[in-house]
Amino acid sequence: MPREPRVTIISLLRRFVLLTIVISLSGCAAWESIRGRVTPPSVLAAEESLRRGDRARAVSQIDAIAASNPKDHLVYLDIVAACSKYQQYDLTAKYALIGADKIPTDQSRIRVRLLSVAGNAYDRLGEPSKMIAISKQALQVAPNEPEALNGLGYAYAQAGSNLNEAVDLITRAIRIAKENDAQPAEIGAYVDSLGWTYYKLKRTKDAIEYLSNAAELTPDSVDIQYHLAVAYRANGSESEARVCLLRAKALEPDNPVIKNELKSVDEALAQKNGKQPAGPAAPADSSF
Repeated sequence: MPREPRVTIISLLRRFVLLTIVISLSGCAAWESIRGRVTPPSVLAAEESLRRGDRARAVSQIDAIAASNPKDHLVYLDIVAACSKYQQYDLTAKYALIGADKIPTDQSRIRVRLLSVAGNAYDRLGEPSKMIAISKQALQVAPNEPEALNGLGYAYAQAGSNLNEAVDLITRAIRIAKENDAQPAEIGAYVDSLGWTYYKLKRTKDAIEYLSNAAELTPDSVDIQYHLAVAYRANGSESEARVCLLRAKALEPDNPVIKNELKSVDEALAQKNGKQPAGPAAPADSSF
């Protein structure tokens, strides 16, 4: 199975749910600009440089912005959103970590969010050990913050390690989020993480149950639809997987991973309907 479809900013926030940014990775989760406020012209100028492919100029502009606003967490969120929008995930991680370091220690929730963004960027860069290390740091900052609990749990799931601990961490995140009357999209992101962890544990029926619930809570998430499709395919339910992929395609018509996966499902169904044995599906990319 090809690389999972987190190619936009909204998707990156699937796992860590920056509450001020629209959900995507994967999430996981593309990101959009922060809702409810106007992005500063200086950040827009840096984003334009990234759009044109002038990375050096963009970095110079971003460095100047960060130096002028060392403790403004909204500016750092704007910066990482711009970097992720153009798949500059190394810059996303860099400036998220700078922001987390600059933000006052009493603003633990903002620090957790920036650390979560950095961890998720490392996930996109294929560096699971860094993702786990950053996620542990976030949990140390706020041990009872659902976002931090979910972040480390999902990092373990991505790495395929400590999966039972991942279940415990994410289950705690869901419980606390519900106690805090969190928004359905936030809870849906955490439920998706739990379902994906069950998939990694090869508990396919549990994975389908939780991922279906996550899809109901967060119906506009490409990532969750993809995860659910992967679980259905693992269960031999190609038709159900196709429905999920069509929903994902409706949300992101040009997403190449969704298009390729849908093609694979259609080929498998054609072989099945033609009474030809379908070849085994390639394992899903765990980096979603």
